[in-house]
Amino acid sequence: MYQDIHEDNDSFEKATSMYEVGQYESGIYKLTTWVDATISQKTSGWWLWKKTYIDKDFYSFDCCVTGTLKVMLTNVPSNCDYDLRAYKLKDGPDAKASSLRFKEDCWFSSEMGKGSDEELEFSVTPRTYYFCVNAFQDKTFDNDHPYHLQVEESEDVSHRENIACQIPLRRHSGDLGALWVSDYKPLGYTPVTLTGTHSVIDVRNYDDYPFIRHLADKYTDGNYINYAVLYVWDLSTRACLSAIAQQLIQEINQKTDWNDTESKEVSVGMNTAGLVLTVAGIAVAVISTASLGPVAAATLAVLGIEINAAALTLSLSSFAMAFNTNAPYLSTRKDLLSYLVSMQQTFAIGKGSSDKEVKILRCRYRFDSGTHALNWSPFYSELDNNFYNEDNILFQIDHSGINGTIRSFRSLDEIRTFLGA
Repeated sequence: MYQDIHEDNDSFEKATSMYEVGQYESGIYKLTTWVDATISQKTSGWWLWKKTYIDKDFYSFDCCVTGTLKVMLTNVPSNCDYDLRAYKLKDGPDAKASSLRFKEDCWFSSEMGKGSDEELEFSVTPRTYYFCVNAFQDKTFDNDHPYHLQVEESEDVSHRENIACQIPLRRHSGDLGALWVSDYKPLGYTPVTLTGTHSVIDVRNYDDYPFIRHLADKYTDGNYINYAVLYVWDLSTRACLSAIAQQLIQEINQKTDWNDTESKEVSVGMNTAGLVLTVAGIAVAVISTASLGPVAAATLAVLGIEINAAALTLSLSSFAMAFNTNAPYLSTRKDLLSYLVSMQQTFAIGKGSSDKEVKILRCRYRFDSGTHALNWSPFYSELDNNFYNEDNILFQIDHSGINGTIRSFRSLDEIRTFLGA
């Protein structure tokens, strides 16, 4: 009898995962994978209560693209009639495989008759999908001859406004920079939708949601995922970002008695006064456009460059975006200062600077080791390289795992439209 290594996968909760963590293609996921397995006759109970039944095989597949998924069931034994079903696990903090029902939640199905191959093809977005191979009316099985199940996903670039941002062209057109945003919002969250006490979210469905579990297993212990990346080549914008970071460093050093080991809630937000840094509910710094303008302008004076309103406004808003405006994050004084110093140095300009340099500000999340909580707090990594030395920004970038969308900009309204704000 054929040894089916995927048993016992007779339910959504016990579904076989159709990829292995650590296999790289499009970030962390394989785009094509397959299994060989059997539909078999099994027994349950004992003595007078002993009965036989035909099993069902369940599989989970983590889709990492926005595009098309093709599922093919081939090599079906000639004496058997196997059917193929597909299910979509919703994306949210309460999504669970155990909530799916074999009949009620079937999304697509194929029923072609005895000995026939089955195939499904449908549009997908990043999330976990489930497939079931089962015998029609639970009547046929073959313990000795395996079927072949193959899954192929393909990126559909036709839905993207830009699959690449050509930096020299966008610079010549007057754009100040570009923004890349991931297609995948973990559990449906984005920084602007966080409304908790702070920007660390408990993953309640870690054990019952393969996509989140696999991300958490990989992106812990210092690893992170980019959810947005800001690319800046305009010198005025760079000078403003550097000046903001420098002023916040000075304010923290002068106005707080915050020690280096204590974690406190920190938020950065925008109001009518300007950019406001709050530590443990107390505003420790307010940076107005009026005060920032002269600071950044002095930096640019040696280069003969003037600060423009668009650069100033974009810088303030970009900085607030990086720190998340809706929910405070948890940080130590040391970690916050390390992040700000890195930002100040990244965007600083001097006599050798030019708009042909592209600097990066990363907005990212990670999973806390042990608890698997989803953590949006910004942090500095010694592995960061904040120079971008390519002419094109592609929709697939390093440390994303999932593809994203790119848009260049020259005004705050363009960023707001892009983010749907």
